[in-house]
Amino acid sequence: WSYWIRDRVSVSDQAPQWSDFCKEYTEHLRSLRSLERIRPRYQSSDFLDTDTLEKIYEDSDRAFRDHGWQHNGRWNARLSDHVADLLDSAGIVSELKTLTQETIEFPHGGTYIRYFNEGERLNFHLDDFSYGEANVLICLDHFHGYSEKLSSTLFLGPSGYESHTLEKGGALAFDGCFTPHGRTPLAAGETVTLLALAFRPVSAKHIDTNNLPEPPC
Repeated sequence: WSYWIRDRVSVSDQAPQWSDFCKEYTEHLRSLRSLERIRPRYQSSDFLDTDTLEKIYEDSDRAFRDHGWQHNGRWNARLSDHVADLLDSAGIVSELKTLTQETIEFPHGGTYIRYFNEGERLNFHLDDFSYGEANVLICLDHFHGYSEKLSSTLFLGPSGYESHTLEKGGALAFDGCFTPHGRTPLAAGETVTLLALAFRPVSAKHIDTNNLPEPPC
């Protein structure tokens, strides 16, 4: 699916192209997204308390400086061991339950993500099943730079595309395996730092990975 989507539409395109793609392949996108374990959910701010957010941002800064690596048009870094304790103390399970409207398990994986060079982007794709059944992006910092047109996370679906510009403290949860998603190019001077967590809804429906919808020929 990821290669098929990227052959037809790009995060570097504009709204008319995203809309046209969703209209042309409405039924295929509906079939794919009907398998979502959670529906996309967005919270504009205050997902984590200010103190926890600052401590995790400081950890991310050290992580990028000490052992960050570039992959898929963005920078990644590992979380320190104590971040799990910070998230637990901040009530991450309860916060995710409120956001997703699902009972969920404690996140089982995570990484820091940073975009800071003009033009950096994340092409449309679906996540690998090994990462988890759902994930949440928590914005640790968003510096706007010099442009009014900011980078945003995009979803493609049967009702059209969705665009979400996360600001500090905001969060976006979705099923990356069945929700085509990407990030539009970074503007001049703009930087975005995210905490990405993988988790599982307790009552998630079983998915037969040997019987998934195929992209159209």
